[in-house]
Amino acid sequence: MLSAGLPRSFRLLLLMQSTLENQSPRDVEPTSYGLVTAARNEAARIAATLASVAGQSLPPVHWVIVDDHSTDATSDIVSEFQRELSFVRLVRNATNHVGFASKAMALNLGLRMLRSETSPASIGFVGVLDADVSIPSRHFETLIGRMGANPRLGLGGGWVWEPESGGFRPRHLNQHHSVPGCCQMFRRSVLESIGEFPPARWGGEDWAMELWVRSLGFAVEAFDDLPVYHHKPPLRDWRSGWRTAIRQGRMDASVGCGLLFHLARTARRILEPPPVVSASARTAGYCWERMQGRCVVPAEVQRYFREYQQERLKRALRLVSEER
Repeated sequence: MLSAGLPRSFRLLLLMQSTLENQSPRDVEPTSYGLVTAARNEAARIAATLASVAGQSLPPVHWVIVDDHSTDATSDIVSEFQRELSFVRLVRNATNHVGFASKAMALNLGLRMLRSETSPASIGFVGVLDADVSIPSRHFETLIGRMGANPRLGLGGGWVWEPESGGFRPRHLNQHHSVPGCCQMFRRSVLESIGEFPPARWGGEDWAMELWVRSLGFAVEAFDDLPVYHHKPPLRDWRSGWRTAIRQGRMDASVGCGLLFHLARTARRILEPPPVVSASARTAGYCWERMQGRCVVPAEVQRYFREYQQERLKRALRLVSEER
C-alpha cells in the first residue's frame, strides 16, 4: 500500500526490483528454455520448423506442440520427429475453438503443460514459435545469451524474413521495439506475472502480451541479426486483403489502440494490397470494434498503452519538426 501514492515510474521500478530480488541467482540467469507452438494444418511447413529447432546449438529442454484440430498430417509429422527428439511433446487439443482466439487458447494449453513439467529453476525462458518458420542454428543460443546479459529485457525475438521471388527478404514492418508473435521469447518470471495469453477474438494476442511486458517495466527488443524465415507467403489477394484489413482494425481496437495511434499505424500500410482500400477497411473495422467497447487486456495495461501511444506520437512529431 505504501507504493500506491508514488509516481507510476517509481512503482514500475519497485515492481521490477521486487521481481528480480525474489528470485534466486539460478532463476535469474539459467540459459535453458522451453518452447510452445500452436499448429493447425501446417503439414506443408512444420517439418522445416522441427528440423531447425532440432539443429539448434542450444536446444530447448521442453517443446510443447499443440495440434489445434488439424485436418491434415500435422500430427503425423510431429510424431515422426518426436521419436528422435526427446524434448518434443505433442498435445492434441480436444476443444475446437473457432476464430483467431483459438491460437491463444492452444498456446495456453501448451503453457499449462510446460509449467506442469518444469520449474522456474530449470527453465528461465519460455518461447513461442510458429509452426511455419525456420531459424539459423545459433538463434536461440544468441537470443538467450543477450536476454541473460540484460535483466531488463523481458521479451526478445528476431527479424522476420518473408518469401519473395524464390528467396526471402526482410519484412517491411519489422521494428526493433516490437517482437513479432511468430518468434517471441519471454523471461519466465515476466510470463508468470502475466499468466496466459489473452484469447483475442480478432487476433493480436502477441501484441497484447508485448504491451503487458512493457507495462510491468521490462524492455522489448527485436534483433535484426537474428533472421526468422516465415515460409507462409504473405496475403496479396485483393479480396482476402480487405477482409484481413477489417480484422486487423478490430484487433487494434480490441487491445486498446487509440484513434490517432491507429491512424499512424495504418498510414504505414497504405500501399498494402489493395492500396488505400485496405487502409480504409482497417479503419472501418477499428471504428466498429471501438463502438462495441470490447478490450482483451486489463485496465492497467490499457492505461499504460495510452501513455505509450502519447509518447510515441510526440516523438514522431518531434522528428518531423526537426527535419523541417
